[in-house]
Amino acid sequence: MRILFLNSEAELYNNGGDKILLLTVEALAADHDVEVLLPLDGPLVAAIRALDVPCEVVPYAIMRRRTLNPFVALTFLGQLVLSTFRLRRHVRRHDIDVVYSNSLGVLQGCLMRLVGGPTNIWHIHDMIDSPRVVNRVYSWLVAHGADIGICVSGAVRDHMRTGTDNLRVVWNGIPPVVPAPEFARQTEPPTIGVVGRFNRLKGQAEMVKAAAVMRDAGVAFQVRMVGGIYRGDDSVLRHVEDMIAELDLGDVISIEDAVTDVGAVYRRCDLVVVPSILLDPFPTVALEGMSAGKPVVAYASGGLPEMLGHDPECVAPRGDPAGLAGLIRPFLEDEEFRLAKARQQHDRYLEHFTLADYRDRIRRVVRSELLASGRSR
Repeated sequence: MRILFLNSEAELYNNGGDKILLLTVEALAADHDVEVLLPLDGPLVAAIRALDVPCEVVPYAIMRRRTLNPFVALTFLGQLVLSTFRLRRHVRRHDIDVVYSNSLGVLQGCLMRLVGGPTNIWHIHDMIDSPRVVNRVYSWLVAHGADIGICVSGAVRDHMRTGTDNLRVVWNGIPPVVPAPEFARQTEPPTIGVVGRFNRLKGQAEMVKAAAVMRDAGVAFQVRMVGGIYRGDDSVLRHVEDMIAELDLGDVISIEDAVTDVGAVYRRCDLVVVPSILLDPFPTVALEGMSAGKPVVAYASGGLPEMLGHDPECVAPRGDPAGLAGLIRPFLEDEEFRLAKARQQHDRYLEHFTLADYRDRIRRVVRSELLASGRSR
């Protein structure tokens, strides 16, 4: 079976979807003839080639939020049609059986399937909350242009209104980010880690608001915000920096650029907070924290509640920084409570979210789809 992977990015270190793509390629390359085409260069290219899997940079159009701008849309549509035609020639020339589209930003596999092309497996890492019409359009495309949609969480599946039975939930799994979990407190005062690229989704500004509530209540803590920016857009970063200055929180909140060794970040944290203000499908940072033995507190955003077992002591209503601060405080002030939650969440990671679990799940779902389509060989 020949599988062609398409992806929307090539960042790897600062992109959960890229990390999962790499793990998926590795899992399926054990049983199938796999190749990857990426729309731009980046660290993911070398990482895939290190698996002895062919990977080339071939520019093709990717749907992004800015594409919704009417002044950009027409140009994008032309690029989409042209790149789909070029990829279709590649599919025919290389006798591709399956196109594996990683993220909703990749539309070419869907368009090829709509005109009788190869099986399209669409791995959905995205939740589009606004504008709602875009989610409806994507739901139609997944219903008619994907043989199967692999949803990273039940929240993603429920958000897609396909009206079909071609959606499957496959939770992500990752290798541990440290050799062994480190449950004991690492710093004094305790350190809160907020890891992720600075953008509207990740909600760093919500953490600043929660920090102000805790500071005013006399709670001792430090916050490390670790993450870069996307394609030079530093608007959210600058907003967060302005908030920190305005609220006089510079002595308790530090901001650092993205790193390649995320394990080093988690080793110096006592708690991980994921304050995603927009719908976050299945953030890898939560799995990383759980694997490292660090308890995770999060907003009830997207797939986060199911990741954390719908634990009311770890999940705050989305957009409620005071509520988030109220959940964080016991983790900082009650070491026995913090340790119990850390071990509980690490056990959940071992039960559901290991790399071995993910490999088994993705192989099983893909194999089932290929057998159902009659394309297995």
